[in-house]
Amino acid sequence: MALDLNDEVSEEFLKEIRKIAKKYSSGFENELRGALSEQILKIRAFVESESLNEICTYVSVLPVFDFKHQLMNYMTRYLGAKKFDENIDNLENQLLELAYSIIFAYLTEYKLRKPNLEKMEAYELIENYLNVGQWKINNFKYAGDKISYSIYHLIFNIIEDKYKKSQLIQAEEKFQIIDNFISKVDEWNESFELKHKAVLDLEKQLEESKQTYDFVLLNKGFKELYEQKKLELKERRKGYSQFGATLVCVPLAVIIAFIILILTGYEAKLASM
Repeated sequence: MALDLNDEVSEEFLKEIRKIAKKYSSGFENELRGALSEQILKIRAFVESESLNEICTYVSVLPVFDFKHQLMNYMTRYLGAKKFDENIDNLENQLLELAYSIIFAYLTEYKLRKPNLEKMEAYELIENYLNVGQWKINNFKYAGDKISYSIYHLIFNIIEDKYKKSQLIQAEEKFQIIDNFISKVDEWNESFELKHKAVLDLEKQLEESKQTYDFVLLNKGFKELYEQKKLELKERRKGYSQFGATLVCVPLAVIIAFIILILTGYEAKLASM
């Protein structure tokens, strides 16, 4: 149940609480209820002038701060006890702590929603109000859990809420896309480096294979030259029977050696034989 601090029901609750606060605003300075009463009365004008529900959108609907329901229960018990002249001290303390913790939560969010709060006239008023709860948190008997929640959890929840509703999350999503793209580029660069290295390795292998490659061509040349010289030797053998007969007996290895001699410049000498 959301609490609008400016609606009629809430105003009636707060009006009754202010009566209690006036009772303890002086003469009880050393007690928690005295400090709370003083702050509740001082913050009244600010609460009435600001549309806190429109600004404090997180606290106003937070289940842990189901303020109106709790106020209704406390106030019903309080008014009943007051009507029958029962002891109302504890109920008054409960109402003061609850009312203070309600406004404490709203002001905690208000402070986070207003980045330029330090320049506002109400800055010192709000800071003084919050300081009482922060300094005297261990003295709270009925609403200490709410003050503790506002100090240690609510702040981070509101920051998270602001972040999710801001353009920062959109920017982060874009940054994530950019990061993914950069990652892909890095992977591509790494892949390119590997491919580049592979090409260099192939070039190296080709360079190392050049001699083998040339040798293959040379073998082809040997074969052609061998066939040519073999034919020439056959023809010459007719004119040089003795030399030809000798060549017939020469092993193939000797013939190859003979061709090599030709390639190395001895062909002219052999031709004169």
